Amino acid sequence: MPNINLDPVTTTTWNFGYDMSIFNNRLSANIDAYYRQVDNQLSDIELPNHAGFEKVRSTEVSLVNYGLEVSLRGKPLSVQSKWNLLIGLNFALNRDVITKLPNEARQILNSDAWVANRLGGNTTSMLLYINKGVYATDEDVPVDPATGKRLRLGGKNTDEAYFKAGDPIWVDVNGDYVIDDKDRVVAANARPKVTGGLFFNLSYKEFSMHVNTSFVFKRDIINSVLAKSFKAYDDPVRKSIESLRKDASLSPIEKYNFWTENNRYNAIYPNPYNYHHNKVIDPFREAQTLFLEEGSYFKLNTVSLSYRFPKRWLDFFRVRGVTLKASVNNIWTFSNYSGISPESVNGLGRDTSGGYPNSRTWTMGVVLSL
Repeated sequence: MPNINLDPVTTTTWNFGYDMSIFNNRLSANIDAYYRQVDNQLSDIELPNHAGFEKVRSTEVSLVNYGLEVSLRGKPLSVQSKWNLLIGLNFALNRDVITKLPNEARQILNSDAWVANRLGGNTTSMLLYINKGVYATDEDVPVDPATGKRLRLGGKNTDEAYFKAGDPIWVDVNGDYVIDDKDRVVAANARPKVTGGLFFNLSYKEFSMHVNTSFVFKRDIINSVLAKSFKAYDDPVRKSIESLRKDASLSPIEKYNFWTENNRYNAIYPNPYNYHHNKVIDPFREAQTLFLEEGSYFKLNTVSLSYRFPKRWLDFFRVRGVTLKASVNNIWTFSNYSGISPESVNGLGRDTSGGYPNSRTWTMGVVLSL
């Protein structure tokens, strides 16, 4: 649907930078603070069914980005030392805030969206169902006193829509005994609080070594790979052509603590083997706190070594220089995340690794100068 009242996008930007160097350039710092406001940002507004159009374009969204980026460099060893060491640290704190929404709304929640667009909130707030465990028995499921029926899933007109033993305990936020989109809440943030890196350059005579690391502090991740591994059991014999195409095999799940008749009261995950029922309830949907994990990590990215042959060794061969080099990449990641890699995450905080780790590579070479 066309909209003739669209306004041009306007941008306001402020920057503050500070550079310093002391102790004869042995310690230096670069500090940059910024503020960026974008008004009249283009967005889509969903329309009711009777309008005849699904959505209309609007320029009623405003967004503010602000942050601080710092880079530090230091040479801790004395000038007289035969060793030369350079240490570098950089980190960034970046934030965003929604300052205006269409039709003066305070929030916009799309049924198919992962994020909550709320006034004063950020653009990466995850909208999730709060998981409190697994129903051990049918009697544990809340009963609506008005109808005498158990808690049910909204939008499903079938007996399988009623929760029972082995189903996830999702918080009924509005207390209407129906689990639907109205029960999703902002429970996590996919944007890291701090990102950065640390590097070391060390040299002694003809030897040199370079170490590069990176880190992310306080970021939430949805373990989509684990969720899909459980969800694949909804169709274990692959009756669906689409299911067969996307998931050719079932991943082993025996090591996980899920509900069974013999494990009712200590289960963490719902019953994956109630095939027909699970197709309705969808207990392993990704948009829930069951698969939410803390995604901070510190990674040793690269270590490289080099040796430059002394010139006196090369005069006989009439070459100007020979340097041997060796390096290893993607060495190790220190993290509490249970998935493959806390790096393989999209902007919405979902694991995009597909269950495959990043490869570790080794490189060796010779640099010859004639």
